[in-house]
Amino acid sequence: MSWQQAPFIRLLLPLILGVLLSLYVNNALIWVVLGIIIIGLPIVVFWGLGTRQKIQQLRFGAIVLNLFLVAFGYGLTYLHNELNQPAHFEQHITTESNFFIATIKAPPKLSAKSLRTILDVEYIHDSTGVVKSSVGQLLCYIKLDTASVGLELGDRLLCHGRIELMKGPRNPHAFNAKQYYSYQNIHYQTYLASQHWEHVGQQESWNSWIENARNYLLETLKKHIPTPNEYAVAAALILGAKGDLDKEVKNAYAETGATHVLAVSGLHVGIISVLFAWILGLIPIRKKWWIYVRTAIQLLLIWLFALLTGASPSVLRASTMFSFLVVGQALNRNSSIYNTLAASAFLLICLNPYIIMNIGFQLSYIAVLGIVYLQPKIYRKWYISNKWGDKAWSLLSVSLAAQIATLPIGLYYFHQFPVYFWLSGFVVIPAATMILSLGLALLVFSWVPVVGTGIAYLLNWVLWLMNAAVFGIQVLPAAVWTGFWLESWEMILWYLVLASGLWALYAKRLKILYLPACLVLLIVGVRALDLWKLEQQESVWIYHSPKGSLIDVINNREAISIADSTLLKTQLYYTHQANLWANKIRNHSYLKTYIGEENSSFLWLNKDVLQVSDKRFLLYNSNLLNKQTHQPLTVDYVVVHQNPKLKHVEELYNVCAFDTLIFDATNPYWAINKWKTQCENLGIGYIDIRETGAKQILLD
Repeated sequence: MSWQQAPFIRLLLPLILGVLLSLYVNNALIWVVLGIIIIGLPIVVFWGLGTRQKIQQLRFGAIVLNLFLVAFGYGLTYLHNELNQPAHFEQHITTESNFFIATIKAPPKLSAKSLRTILDVEYIHDSTGVVKSSVGQLLCYIKLDTASVGLELGDRLLCHGRIELMKGPRNPHAFNAKQYYSYQNIHYQTYLASQHWEHVGQQESWNSWIENARNYLLETLKKHIPTPNEYAVAAALILGAKGDLDKEVKNAYAETGATHVLAVSGLHVGIISVLFAWILGLIPIRKKWWIYVRTAIQLLLIWLFALLTGASPSVLRASTMFSFLVVGQALNRNSSIYNTLAASAFLLICLNPYIIMNIGFQLSYIAVLGIVYLQPKIYRKWYISNKWGDKAWSLLSVSLAAQIATLPIGLYYFHQFPVYFWLSGFVVIPAATMILSLGLALLVFSWVPVVGTGIAYLLNWVLWLMNAAVFGIQVLPAAVWTGFWLESWEMILWYLVLASGLWALYAKRLKILYLPACLVLLIVGVRALDLWKLEQQESVWIYHSPKGSLIDVINNREAISIADSTLLKTQLYYTHQANLWANKIRNHSYLKTYIGEENSSFLWLNKDVLQVSDKRFLLYNSNLLNKQTHQPLTVDYVVVHQNPKLKHVEELYNVCAFDTLIFDATNPYWAINKWKTQCENLGIGYIDIRETGAKQILLD
């Protein structure tokens, strides 16, 4: 491939740079520089084209175009941010609560106690009581009851609630919901109790029609696929509906490297495109106009499938790419696949600059690039004369290429490596092709008694077989390696190592190997220094955990967790697992109770007293309420947890002498606020975990 064959790559790179600058560098200086570029471009271009030679003019024009694309990407991202719109509801919210009218924009999702959805705010009362027309999206939690369970896409609500800015993660290295939603242009959230909302109408839109059609198709699948796991996989694979997938199924597919078949992506769109092309090719019309009609029908069907499956970034990428390919075939133009990929990315970024921060978008493009570039080279390394052996090697080479390309970003986001990804690929790719084809046939012919029943039987059988194979692979020894932790700079450097290594290998220029070798030495050196520092660490982490207290004691690269028995395994995982991985912990154990005595080389715990190094902690709860001692214990910190109904912080002096109070997140807001006021009046130092998030206490 040459640059001339893929001109869109040269246009895409400066556009991405402009988007990233807008996301990470937003200050007045950038706007001054961009203003100079935009205003000065016409003058500089007019002068440059008139005074330079032809080659110099081309180079000069390329520089100008790149600068323009950087400025365009920056400005486009700025304008895409709803907070920069003057009519955004942010301008009118009050510190207490607001009346506002909003429409449900996303299909509501049920949880144990609430219903989660996205609201599109249309009108809002400002602080003076005047109704203002507004724009903006709002993450909304509605209390689950008989009225809210019937809400659906397009419902218009009159709401009365407090609108709050979304908060960042409360624990180190935890999932950043604030950042995740900000890339979807959602910056605020609200909670609506049963009496704080009223249904006032229905707004019909194409989204509602698409959602109704999707629900009808899901009901058709459910009627013909009675078993829960098989239906959940079929709904996800055929229509992109993942709501019925339970944790066991998700974990099985993730740990075997087969998650990609549950997310509608290029594989699915490719099958759909080929299937539609084959069906339309059966129509015996040889007129020239039929080529354009057939192309239009194929494009319409591709995008209808994309909309029905939720229009995720991976689907949008695949649909856009295949649309370009279909149009190119109709015009008898063979474009470079790299140029098609770059053109589709360029178009999608222009429509939504934030899409480059979507994990699915990143994984989708990187995987396709890996398959396009690496798969032919891997495949040619081994010639197999047997027909079926050759097909198996071809399929395996695709899995290897995709895995090599996505390895750094996969470790960065998911911190695990599925060892048997190559084995699952043999099963899930052919099975997914059959399931998608049979599923579409079932949706079309379900009303035909014998045909529909026969297709449903085959579909159920293939689904069961694929699930059984995936669960079987999951239980193989060492099926998944977990605990990988990469910083963002490490991921970028590993991609530079991969790119420069492949360049040196296939260009047969050994001198280039100095570059990946130096990069590897840099990564290893920094990692070694980091590990040396972590070997010296000694600290206590008190986490933001409202469901139960959680404390980690870390010594070198060993950790002991003191956790309430009420905390579930999943709650423990999401609260502190990422922090343990980031600290490169090798040995980790739990103490599930505060009762009894525990000793280790660096920790002593006797009932409610914790001694670590030269620091002593009292874990104060209702068991110690009103307890008095003749000789109060001396401690450094008192961790007040489990809402002990403490009337006044002075009561703690009956139990111990202390320096600092720590109020963890198991205490209610109102109690912590009362205790904080008392501490301020008495001059007592305190730490509010609900406000500050997790607290690390370094030990000498």
